[in-house]
Amino acid sequence: MIPEIDIWRAATLMLKRYEDKALEQSTTRADELAADGDHAGADTWRRITTAVEQLANHAARTAALIGPNPKRSISPSLVYS
Repeated sequence: MIPEIDIWRAATLMLKRYEDKALEQSTTRADELAADGDHAGADTWRRITTAVEQLANHAARTAALIGPNPKRSISPSLVYS
C-alpha cells in the first residue's frame, strides 16, 4: 500500500502539471488501470483522485476567502462538486 504522504504528493504534482484538468486526468488513469486489470494501481489512482479533488476544493475556498495567490499554479476556478 502506498503511504498517504505519497498520495498527497502525487495529487499536488497532478495539480501543478494539469491544473484544471488534474481531476479528469487522474480519473482517466484510474479507469485505464482498472480496464487493464491492475486493480491495485486503479485503487491507488482513485486515492490520488480523491486527494486532487480535496486540494482543488481547498484552494478554491481559500481563494474565495482571501483572494488568489498569484504565485500558485492552482487556479481558484478549480471547484469540483
